Amino acid sequence: MSLTDLYNDRVASPAASGMPTDPKTLHELSQAAFQNGDLARAFMLADRLLEQTQFAPQACAWAAWIRLQARQPQRAVELARLGTAKGRSGSLFGILGQAHEAQGELAASESAYREALTEQPGHAPWMFHLGGLLLRTDREFDAMELLRLGTSSSRTHPACSSLRTWSLRSAIRRLP
Repeated sequence: MSLTDLYNDRVASPAASGMPTDPKTLHELSQAAFQNGDLARAFMLADRLLEQTQFAPQACAWAAWIRLQARQPQRAVELARLGTAKGRSGSLFGILGQAHEAQGELAASESAYREALTEQPGHAPWMFHLGGLLLRTDREFDAMELLRLGTSSSRTHPACSSLRTWSLRSAIRRLP
């Protein structure tokens, strides 16, 4: 069953049965609601997931991520911190870094991205996020090494094409 079908059958339908309590089902329903643009239901189901799992790190990561995507970085920071209090996770630290960055808190963002890479060494998305942050803070040499490592580990990541475009534009600007 696709997420859209799941959403239509279990979330959007007025005849939907009572609130599920199974964490896997809550996560799937929250994901389906989010993908269908029903943020209120996605948040409600994610909050229920947090309650059912007693703020397990994976549940906190999902809840923080959807808040971040909905441009609620402060709530994302709160949820990611709740998750990191229960257990270390590269995903939680990466989301925390993105949320801090969205709020302009660059030092906190850098620290979180570095923690994400400690938990998930070689994880290209965290390398790209940290590399981009270092570029924006005028630390090109450090950034280029991270971006080089990230592109060598994940040539299919969407950031790779952005990096190639950026590198080409930078090279052209330096031409006499």
